[in-house]
Formats: sequence, C-alpha cells, structure tokens
Amino acid sequence: NDNTFFWTGSSTGVVSGMPKCTYLVIENERVYCANTNNSNVRVEISSFGGANFWTVPSVLTADSPSYFDFRRQDGTGITCFKSSPWGKFVGKPGATWILKGFDNNTFYVRPIDPQIGCLENRSVQMVEGHLIWLGQNGLYAWNGAGGPVLISQDIDPTMKNLRQLVSNSAFWNVSSQG
Repeated sequence: NDNTFFWTGSSTGVVSGMPKCTYLVIENERVYCANTNNSNVRVEISSFGGANFWTVPSVLTADSPSYFDFRRQDGTGITCFKSSPWGKFVGKPGATWILKGFDNNTFYVRPIDPQIGCLENRSVQMVEGHLIWLGQNGLYAWNGAGGPVLISQDIDPTMKNLRQLVSNSAFWNVSSQG
C-alpha cells in the first residue's frame, strides 16, 4: 500500500490528501515531504498542525500549506532531505540548500553550494556539530556557515573503492574509475 498512515494510540487511518514522497521530516507541527509524486524536485509542506491539508491556497497565510521547487531545469530529483540545526537540508546530485523557517512568513531557501551535491540520503548525519554527507568527490562537512569542506582526502582511495562497489548494479558493472 502506498498510503501514509497515522496512529492515534488505539487505531490507524490513512492521512488523506498527503502526497507520496521519498523523504519525510516532521517538525514545527508540519510535515515536510520531499521528492513527491507531484514533482521529484519539490518539497511540499503541510498546513500548520494538520497533515491532512496540502492544497496551497491562492492567498497564503502563515499557517497555509506551501512548497518549494529546487532547480527544476537540471533534470535530477532530490536525493537527500534531513532536518538539521540550521533548517531542512535539501540535496540533489549537483547542489545543496537549506530550507529555513517555520511558516510562510519565515520560510526561505539558502544555497549551501551550487556545485556540491548529495548522492545518498542515508549518508547525511550530524557529527560533532557538523552536517556530513556523501558528494561526488567524497565526504563533505558543513558547520552551518560558509561552504562545505571536503573531509575525506586522507581516505580518498578507500572512498573511490566504496563508490566503485556501490556502482555494481544487478549484473552490470559501471566503473567509477576515470
């Protein structure tokens, strides 16, 4: 079943109207849904206090549902979406952003880096005050200010081997060695 369900403590039910999404964050009494069935470049945001309300009205209020599209023209979908101390981290293979704010009066998008992307959502972790993720050239760390820093130079041969192992798909080998 592709529906999203809720649990009241004694029964379950379907969250009506909620888009299907690959990545989900629940924060600030809202549901944030990224890489949705409506668009793989979109983060959709429920209304305040209600996961059943997703239709964006013609006149926005602070508590209305909303959405943000990330680089529609590049042909790639959102690959990473996590909550961080600085906002919601949004990553595509070729760029990263922070979605900040808690309602339509305060939401805004800030680029982290327009050329450093995120390849795998499971790689996104908070470690000792830094957001860490896997990008095309290795592991990156970001402290919430400035740009991300490549931190995997010392283990670069190991990282290349890992990326080569990950690139084995079904019966086809896709070499990541250039």
